[in-house]
Amino acid sequence: MKRSTASLGAAAAPPSDTYAVKLEIDRSYDERHTRANSGVGGQPSLIDECGIAAGQGPSEGVFEPIGTGSVDGSDGSIRPGLEGIGTAPKLLDGATTSYDEGAAK
Repeated sequence: MKRSTASLGAAAAPPSDTYAVKLEIDRSYDERHTRANSGVGGQPSLIDECGIAAGQGPSEGVFEPIGTGSVDGSDGSIRPGLEGIGTAPKLLDGATTSYDEGAAK
């Protein structure tokens, strides 16, 4: 499994609270939908979410799929559930995010 890391710097530590981190992924044109036979990406984007606590020391959350975007990306809405989605939830299987209080200071 490939592991990727990205660091996002913050100007100041956020207020103590639990934050929802959302991640939208899309793998357009899978084996069922190609550029030749589809006017859009062929499937909706997948929306994953996890909770991260700030103000309580280091925190880590595991992303879980919560819904989908529109198939053509036109409205920005999140549609709850995964009805009609095949293997896409496995694209981020086990993905995590973390927050370290010391890194934000």
